[in-house]
Amino acid sequence: MSAEMPTPPDRMSWKGIPVQERLGWRKKMFIPHPKAAQALNAILDRIDRTAVTDASTGVFIVGETGSGKTRLGQHVCDLVASRAVHHNSNADHVPVVMVKCPEVSSRKQLAVQILSAMGAAFPRKHTYADLLRQLEALAVPVGLRTIILDDLQDLLRGRTRRGVQETVLALRDIFDHLSITLVLLGTPESVVVVNDNLQLRKRIPYRLSLPYFDLVNPQEVQNFKKLIHEVERWLPLAESSNLITAEVLMRLLRATNGIFQYLLDLLDQAIVEACREKQESIGVSHLGRAFDWVYGTTAGAGNPFTTETGKLRPLDLTGEPFHAWTKDSKQT
Repeated sequence: MSAEMPTPPDRMSWKGIPVQERLGWRKKMFIPHPKAAQALNAILDRIDRTAVTDASTGVFIVGETGSGKTRLGQHVCDLVASRAVHHNSNADHVPVVMVKCPEVSSRKQLAVQILSAMGAAFPRKHTYADLLRQLEALAVPVGLRTIILDDLQDLLRGRTRRGVQETVLALRDIFDHLSITLVLLGTPESVVVVNDNLQLRKRIPYRLSLPYFDLVNPQEVQNFKKLIHEVERWLPLAESSNLITAEVLMRLLRATNGIFQYLLDLLDQAIVEACREKQESIGVSHLGRAFDWVYGTTAGAGNPFTTETGKLRPLDLTGEPFHAWTKDSKQT
């Protein structure tokens, strides 16, 4: 299963389209930077392998909040579901489910969430063994091949060690009893969940990080530039915004701290600002107002779109958007 990207629509087709329709379309797009593309291919390769061997495989994707983990999971769901529709017209076909980490740490709760995501009904009184048997019985008929568990780090919040272990045991059972690709998505805090459980580590040896872009690494800056170029191709505007100029690029880096989700939030609001003025491209003034909209009072006087290029700096002073995000952040 390849991760080919579709071609963006003709720019002029956006002329006159309402802004909410534009934003709704943009939110469905998956625009991978190099690490995201690597993660996507790793997942799709293992889905293909499981389809051939019937042996479960796993992937653990680690990334800070806003790095694009959840959108990656959603895109995998879209791809797998669309391929399944192409090859199987059965309305009951459920090739992939994506669930959040259960609020209650128990084997039963995880099984319930997966069955619910599959649209399955189950009796009010049931044991974990009953649910696992139902999962096994349903998985093959509905074509279930991929289970994605998002927000793995939530397993640590207010849970006892025993509670965490209960959910991990359920993951082990599901991995062993079904022929699936199991995808775990979590922040760096979730690493301890996998590291502390040898059985889970043995089953899911593949791990990949989705980092923020490093503002001081020249290669990372180039990768960010490539990302901006790709993002602009997909912007729902009738004209080019020329966001990859050195002047705009460095402002975008400072405004987002290299965080992918913040970039998308900023550009979404800039689209709104441009459409309000009936313009079909994003300018620096739109980005400046979008920055204030995204960050509110934390924007302070550090708006990079109203600052001279030579005076741009990290926005990490006290009260600014990225204060205390890194050990180098200023304390004054």
